Amino acid sequence: NIEARDIKFKEGYQEITLSTEKTDSSDTPALIANLKSVNLEDFMPLIITDPEIKGMMTGKAIIRQPLDAADIRFTGRADSFYLNKTKIGSMTLGVTGNLGTGVVNFKGRSDNPDYQFDLNGSYNSKDSTGQYLDARFTGERIDLSVLQPYLSSVFSTVSGTAHSNLRLTGEGKDSYLTGTVDVDSGSLEVGYTRCR
Repeated sequence: NIEARDIKFKEGYQEITLSTEKTDSSDTPALIANLKSVNLEDFMPLIITDPEIKGMMTGKAIIRQPLDAADIRFTGRADSFYLNKTKIGSMTLGVTGNLGTGVVNFKGRSDNPDYQFDLNGSYNSKDSTGQYLDARFTGERIDLSVLQPYLSSVFSTVSGTAHSNLRLTGEGKDSYLTGTVDVDSGSLEVGYTRCR
């Protein structure tokens, strides 16, 4: 068993507090981690390097059976969220996962003026069929400048807004993106010729 009460890790404005408590009828207490203004830039490169993700995470993680096949639940908020140097703003996040089954479910919501979208889906690291990822992205308003880092080898400027209903499935080179995107006032400038 693990037992803890108010163990704090603090660096400037960042804080992580660990405790254990009974959260259900089992005898094993759950490990509770409360995060306050934790800098995503400190640990996201260990998980994912492209796209570059920055921001401040505040929320609560509940880890059941931490010494066995851990069941993890996280709810929280990311403030000053950046994706490849593009400021998205604030997002609400929810993640559930089980290390035994390898299934992680996630959802997110952004209600910022230039980025209004919902993201939800699942990832299965132990799926034998190769369909590891199934993510749905519904965008009510997306500033297309967020695509600039991916299109900069051809286009020097990308602007406009879009709304979308997209689904990404598969993994790596075997990924499939399907759905629709409606672009409003879209503009591309070819870098070499400067033609808009």
